[in-house]
Amino acid sequence: MLSCDSKVEDQQTNDSLVSIQLKEYYPFREGGAWSFNWENNRGDRWQGMLSVTDMTDEEGYTTYIVVDTTIMNETVEVSRSAYMWDSEGLKHLYRVAANGDSTYFRPARIVLPSNLNIGVDYNHNYHYNVFSVSGDKIFSGDVRQKYRLIGSDRVVTTYGKWDKTAVIESIRIDDYPNKTTRVRRQVIWYAENVGPVKIVTGIPLETEELTGETTGQLVATR
Repeated sequence: MLSCDSKVEDQQTNDSLVSIQLKEYYPFREGGAWSFNWENNRGDRWQGMLSVTDMTDEEGYTTYIVVDTTIMNETVEVSRSAYMWDSEGLKHLYRVAANGDSTYFRPARIVLPSNLNIGVDYNHNYHYNVFSVSGDKIFSGDVRQKYRLIGSDRVVTTYGKWDKTAVIESIRIDDYPNKTTRVRRQVIWYAENVGPVKIVTGIPLETEELTGETTGQLVATR
């Protein structure tokens, strides 16, 4: 288990990164796990963990079963998902929530493209359906997703320090059947051979400041 206990220091930006292959920046492997502490603007705090419990290698791709555990105010929720790394990137195939509801993505939702060039948008569209435990469809939506490699940062958090990370911005636009739309922006700092070390969600679209509604920080990984 890699644990990080450095104190917060300054953060420097270095945009020298031009193109990057990203598989080693989120190294899924059987037995791998990532623990995060989360906090939002209201002051709510909770813990989260992703654990890879199973891995299957096929020709050209690898699939993983991942358990997602959230602990907040002594309440524990556990969901399970299937992911796949192939030539296009890390894909989310489906998710089964703690209450038994399941979400399926068509085509598979790309969590992280296999490679990005700085300043060049990577666009990905998909549809999702949510089914109840009895098999009834209870929700659906269409997503337009855009990823962009925006640079390389030295990142220091409460729990660790990474001299160089790939900083990836994503903008997600959900189009719902009732003709409403929701737009969300987030930025994730990925460290090579580690994974995501800082996650900021709910960033206003027009701001250059990479702060938002919710922040997650990597506490430990193995």
